[in-house]
Amino acid sequence: MYRLKTILALVCFATASASVFGVVNSQFIYAVGPSFFDEFVFEKYAIPEHWNEYLRVSIAGFQAAWWMGPLLSIPVFVIGFALIENQRRLFSAGWRAIALAIFWLMRLFPTIWSQARRAICTPRRCGQPFTGAAQWRFRWHYG
Repeated sequence: MYRLKTILALVCFATASASVFGVVNSQFIYAVGPSFFDEFVFEKYAIPEHWNEYLRVSIAGFQAAWWMGPLLSIPVFVIGFALIENQRRLFSAGWRAIALAIFWLMRLFPTIWSQARRAICTPRRCGQPFTGAAQWRFRWHYG
C-alpha cells in the first residue's frame, strides 16, 4: 500500500516537473517567435485574447506539456515497483530518475534554444542589425 502511495506521489511530482518545464520553455519560444503563438497556439488551446500575453503563453505551455509527466513516468515507476521491494529505495530511485530527467533537459535546453534562435531570428525578422563579428557569424551560418 505504501509503495502505491509512493508511486502516486512520484507521478504527481513528475507531472509538476513537466508542467514547469513546459511553461518555461514556452516563455523562451515566445521570446523568439511570438507570431507562432499568435497564429497557431492560442487558437489551438482557445486562450482568450484579452488576457496578459505571458499568462497566455504560460497556460499554453502548461497545456502542451503536463501530460508528458504521467506518460513517461508511469511505465518507469511501475517497472521500479516490480523490481524494488523496499519503499524507501523505490522513493529514492524515483526521485533520482526525475532529477536525472530534469538535469538532462537542462543540459539539452541551451542547444535547442540556440538552434531555434538561429532558425527563427534572422536580422530581417528580428530587426537586429549585425555588425562586425556578429555579421561575420551570421554570414558563416546562413551563407
